[in-house]
Amino acid sequence: ACGAYASQSLVAAGRPGPITGLSTVLENATTVSVYWSLPADTGRGNGAADQGEPITGFAMAISYCDGPPCTADTAASPPSYATTNGSQLSHTFTGLIEARTYQWDILAVNAAGDGVASPVTQITLFFPSPPQSFSAVVSAADGPLKVRLSWQPPDNTGRGVGADSE
Repeated sequence: ACGAYASQSLVAAGRPGPITGLSTVLENATTVSVYWSLPADTGRGNGAADQGEPITGFAMAISYCDGPPCTADTAASPPSYATTNGSQLSHTFTGLIEARTYQWDILAVNAAGDGVASPVTQITLFFPSPPQSFSAVVSAADGPLKVRLSWQPPDNTGRGVGADSE
């Protein structure tokens, strides 16, 4: 007769869920930083208490179009790809072109493979134009070594298409 033995169910690691907390910061006219948080489910799935395999990295795809919003009909570029390690929860895209709309998605990667991609995020790069009708007047009435400056707000305040100006 066979002796008694203990058995244990092994659950294969699954792919991670979508990242959370995605946000973007326009650093300057050609640079955007993207920040995110780890997925709630790193691969175990089905609400299991054990969160699965460790995240080994993040993969990003970025593409652009020449006017907001990017759609399947207006995306002008094939995507470029970037990766980070599993502990890096941000990435900075540099060398972008002002007035172009960029779109990207990000996914977590673990030993089982690529996770669920984040929803596509878009940003149009607009930075303020210089002030208009700038003038500098030196006036004796203002006292020695004083200059009176005046200007009008720029047409482009950097807030993008359809945004209220400040």
